[in-house]
Amino acid sequence: MTEITLASCIIRDPQGGILLIHRKKGWVQWEAPGGKVDAHEDPARAAARETEEEIGVQIRIVRFIGESHFETATRSMRCLWFLAAMMEGAPSCREEEYDDIRSFSLSEMRQRWEEISPITQGCVALLEASEDQGLRIQPE
Repeated sequence: MTEITLASCIIRDPQGGILLIHRKKGWVQWEAPGGKVDAHEDPARAAARETEEEIGVQIRIVRFIGESHFETATRSMRCLWFLAAMMEGAPSCREEEYDDIRSFSLSEMRQRWEEISPITQGCVALLEASEDQGLRIQPE
C-alpha cells in the first residue's frame, strides 16, 4: 500500500471557527487547506504553500498540532496538522476544484460529519482532545 504524506493548516477565525474549503470535484466534501508534501519538502512549508495555492492567503505557522491517518483500498494517507495564522490576503477559492469557503465550529463539523473529509475528521478528534484538556487551539 502506498503512503502519501499530507500537510494541512487549521486556521481559526476570531470567533474560534475553523476555516474549511468545499471540494466540488472528486470527493465532494469540506476540508482544511493543505495537500501533498513534495519529496524533500519541509511539511510546514508544504502546508503554507498549499494554503496559499488553494485559498490565496499567506500564513504563519504557529505550531505543530499532531497527525491523523486515513486509509483507502490502495493508499494510506498521513496528514501532519499545523495551527496557522493568516498574515496577508483574504481567503477565497483559488483552484477549480473548490467552490466555497467558510468557518465551522467543532460542533457544526460534528453535525455535518458526513460532509467533512476523512482526513479532516481525524484532525477534529485532535482538536477536541486538546480542548478537553483545556488547551485552546488558538493563534498566539
